[in-house]
Order: sequence, then structure tokens, then C-alpha cells
Amino acid sequence: MRIFKQLLACAMAIVMLMCLASCATTKDVDTDISVYQNENNDSTAESALSKTQSTTPETDNAQTGLKVRFLDVGQADAALLESDGHYVLIDGGNAADSQLIYTVLKKEGVTSLDAIIATHPDEDHIGGLSGALNAASAKKAYCSTLNSDTKAFRNFTQAVQSSNISIIVPQTTTTTRESLEFGSAHLEFLGPLKDYGDENENSLVVKVSYKQVSFLFAGDVGKNSETDLAQLPDIEATVLKVPHHGSKYSSSYQFLRAVNPEYSVISVGSDNTYGHPTSETLGRLKDQGSKLFRTDLQGDITMTTDGEKITVATEKGQAADVYKPNDQNDETDPLAAASESSPSETTSGTANSTANEIAASQTSSDADSLNASADEASTAEPSAAQPSSPPVSDYDSSIVYITNSGKKYHLDGCRYLSKSKIPITRADAKAKGYTPCSTCNPG
Repeated sequence: MRIFKQLLACAMAIVMLMCLASCATTKDVDTDISVYQNENNDSTAESALSKTQSTTPETDNAQTGLKVRFLDVGQADAALLESDGHYVLIDGGNAADSQLIYTVLKKEGVTSLDAIIATHPDEDHIGGLSGALNAASAKKAYCSTLNSDTKAFRNFTQAVQSSNISIIVPQTTTTTRESLEFGSAHLEFLGPLKDYGDENENSLVVKVSYKQVSFLFAGDVGKNSETDLAQLPDIEATVLKVPHHGSKYSSSYQFLRAVNPEYSVISVGSDNTYGHPTSETLGRLKDQGSKLFRTDLQGDITMTTDGEKITVATEKGQAADVYKPNDQNDETDPLAAASESSPSETTSGTANSTANEIAASQTSSDADSLNASADEASTAEPSAAQPSSPPVSDYDSSIVYITNSGKKYHLDGCRYLSKSKIPITRADAKAKGYTPCSTCNPG
């Protein structure tokens, strides 16, 4: 009997040892399978950890950075921004670029946009946004206005409504600003600071920041909006999307010094009819010391940052001469060009005095630019003594066009003449208080 009990105890001990060994073996197999799956799935163990952390943005390890891709959409603007898998699209090129925008979003795997932003309703900024909304949903849509009679704006409005959202005109006063977070990046609307009575000047101005690096998107703002923006204490940015495709009526010395960009990007079309970017703007950017990139010469321009440094990749043209102007297609008429060549002889007393007062605090190259700006504001014409300029009477009597409701005069063919087109001499237009259109630049 005693022997039987001893045998039974030994048997039970053996069974218990076998159970413990089985449990330990099972645990080891589960771990091996987990590691094997992580090694063979599309996501590694490290990426799986990153995905888990991305649900808690406050964790530094979750922040993968900010990528800004300036798309080559010709004589237009479009930029796709991404942070931690969240996307924002700022402008969308012309209507003809709609398919391109659609394709880019599909290839990037973008199914949802945190925001879609139209800086203003001109077709070269808003035209392709309908394609974006066909490719991906959008949580918010922003524009500088709710009212525009352009076909491109109507198409954009319809696309937004089909997405079951409404267009938002963000608050952009000096005391109240609208902002949003996407991924680890912060987006804020800085302008316009008031109604300038012009669609270009009223462009939304957007600043996107990630840690120590920031990008400023300035739409098509001109010198009026730039003057006010330059007074903002937080207007400085690492990268500037150069306003109005490098027009000489934008990117003033005052504005560039306030923004103080380390990098600048001009979104512009090859051999465009406006002469963008002009030698004046390129000269000011070079004087400021900003490293320049251009979509007409370098294609898509992608900037990636970890919040401290920026990596730049261009689609082509790494050795391109980015400071070569397109002035062969100058955006001004011959009289304006002649005026700029000898500002002291062609400006009115008031305008020239104002320019000289400002230029006293600038470098000599600044003074040349400011005097040219004074010429634009002057209502006086060059004297007949200048052989390079057409006679004043011929210039004053040349035909421009106005509309039934607008306050601008235009050249024949300007897109703002689609609904009404009333011929008038340039002299009569000025006498009645009309000012030149900033798009067709009739002088």
C-alpha cells in the first residue's frame, strides 16, 4: 500500500511538470508568431508602434513631420500638405488641372482632407478643386468670399455642397483668427486684414507651422495687403509661397523683410503671357537672400521638415537658373515700362515725393523699386519730350473696357469682361474714378 501511494505521488508530479512545460512552450510560440507576422506584414514592428502612438499627438514620437508639395500646375497655384497622415490642400490650379489634382490625391492614397482652402475665387487657384472633392472627402472648405460670378467658383460651390459641407470665410482680424490642427501641424489664417475691394488683395493668407519651421501661403496679395501684413508680429516664416506668381506688383521689400523667408517658391507657368516672374521681383528676392525654387523650371517641389531642418526635392531642373526672368512677356504696357525706366521724370510731384521719403530709409536698390511703385500710383502721364514713350494724347484716347457693376477698367480679353464690356477711353475711365485691373494690368 505504501509503495502504491509513492507511485501515485510520482505520477502526479510528472503530470504537473508536463503541464507547466506545455504552458511555457505555448507562450513561446505565440511570441514567435507575433514577431513573424510583424516581419512579414506591410507594417513592421516599428511602424505598428508608430501607428499606436499616432492616436496620441501629444507624444513626441508620434510626430512624423510636415511635408509640403508645391504642385506644378502651370500659371496657377496648388499645394498639398501632409502631417501624420492628415492632409490639407491649398488651392487647386486651373479647371484644366482638375484631373491632375484628382490623380495626385489618388496616388497619395488621400481619402479625406482635413481642409480644402481656396485663397480666392480666381480660376487659376480654385479651378481644379472640384477634382479634389471628387477624389476625397473634405471636413472643411475655406474661401476668401461667398460671392463670385465666375464659373470656376460656381463649380467649386457645387462640389462643396455635394460634399455636405459649407464654405467658410475665416475670421482674420488682428484680434481674432481662425485656425485648425492637422496631424502635428498648426494652420492659421493671417489675412486679409480688411476688405481691399480687390479679389487678389483679399486673398486668404495662411501660415502653417510645425515646431520651429513655418510656411506662408500668400495667394495673390499685392502691395496694399502686404503693407498691412508686414506689421504683424508673427508674419515671419521659413518658407514663402511667393505672391501672385512673381508679379512685380507683389513681394515688396517691406513685405519680404517682414517675412524674412529662408526659402521661397514661385508657382508659375513656362513662357506665360504675364511675364511672371519679373526681374523686379526676382531681384528683390535675391537681395533678401532667400533660396529660390520655381515650378516652371523645376516641376513639383517637395519640402519635408522635422521641425528643425528642411529637405527639398525637385522633380527636375536642379541646376536651373531660377533667377532668369520671363520679362520677354512683360506684364505692363509700353508706357508703364517707359515710366519705370526714368521714374524721376515721369512721376507726379506728390507720388515722387512720397517715394523719395520712403526710399530715404532703404538701400539704393530699394529706392529704385519704390520709385517704380510710385509710378504705378501716379495719375500723371510722361511728358511728350520723352521719345521712347507714345504721345500722351494717344495713350489717353486708347480704348479700355469697364463693366456694369465693377470699379476697374480692363484690357480687351480680360476674364472679368465675361458678362459686360463697355468701351471707354483710358482718360475718361480715370476721370470717372475707375482704377486698373490687377489681373490684366491695363496701365
